[in-house]
Amino acid sequence: MSESRDQSFRGAVRRCPDFCRGERFMIGALRRWLRGGEDWQRAIRDAGRHLKPALAMSFTNALNSLGEGLGGGARRMLRLRTPLSNHVSADERAIIALVGAIQHDRFEHAHALLNYLVQDHAGRTVMIHAVTIAKTMAKGGFNLAAPVAHRPIWTPDQIRLRAIA
Repeated sequence: MSESRDQSFRGAVRRCPDFCRGERFMIGALRRWLRGGEDWQRAIRDAGRHLKPALAMSFTNALNSLGEGLGGGARRMLRLRTPLSNHVSADERAIIALVGAIQHDRFEHAHALLNYLVQDHAGRTVMIHAVTIAKTMAKGGFNLAAPVAHRPIWTPDQIRLRAIA
């Protein structure tokens, strides 16, 4: 995984303030995991502040394993932003959407995101840790947004009119 410092990166179409509290919490923890050292220790302390001790331990262990699984089995180099960046990369959005899909029992959506992020050999490991993260966040009161269903571009009436023309 790489740490993106380029503020004009095309994948960063959303800003952190647009996300809910749970999504911002997870993005921050994931970014601090990537930085390691004192930043990761800060993420552990933040988890302890926002979650009960047992949940915080479960969350940080699962996040650590998730990051290792993503790094080892990624289909391509994943891009994560620096901890203080106000923008969010497409890969960060995909990880958040993966956990949100699991929280809302949308496993087809979760598997599609998993296939987008990692290769087949790492999928099971990443899914196990993503499920753990989703459950601990839900128990701690952090509910992520449900995935939005794809809306068709054309309505059925427009398709019929186009077929006649």
